[in-house]
Amino acid sequence: MADVAVVGLRELETALAEIPASLRRNVVLAALRRAAQPIVRDARARARRGTDPRRRGSMKQRRSGESLTMGPGADSIAARAVKSSVATEASVTVGPDRRHWYMKFVEFGSARQSPVRFLTPAFEVNKEAAVQLAGEELWKSIAATARRLARQAESGTISRKAAEALRS
Repeated sequence: MADVAVVGLRELETALAEIPASLRRNVVLAALRRAAQPIVRDARARARRGTDPRRRGSMKQRRSGESLTMGPGADSIAARAVKSSVATEASVTVGPDRRHWYMKFVEFGSARQSPVRFLTPAFEVNKEAAVQLAGEELWKSIAATARRLARQAESGTISRKAAEALRS
């Protein structure tokens, strides 16, 4: 397990508190998605790419012909937001989409197939860079959102909800 030191969380929390509460989660999610891109790129590069579309998807998808349009599972790897039960929590997951569910068998193996890791090594190699990038991207997101809100407030096009949040 690696130790990661994060510096500047108090300043970041103070700056994030200046953004309306209704926009905070979106600002954080945008920064997390951009910070996860090195992991996504590395995982896509490491994942196997099958060339036979008849071997993709479920039997139902193969019979219907849907598997012909699915594309390799490596192309479906992306950073996606995860729903949270806590309003102040935001997280992103990296992996294939639902249509490429079978990629979990490539990563973890099965009774008939040995694992071919692509997500785990991509995460291990890029985790420190992702944490560093998350901080940088969060500052950029906060600054861009603040500029956008200021521009909207000046022109009078700011939403009622954002205006009320800025007043409080």
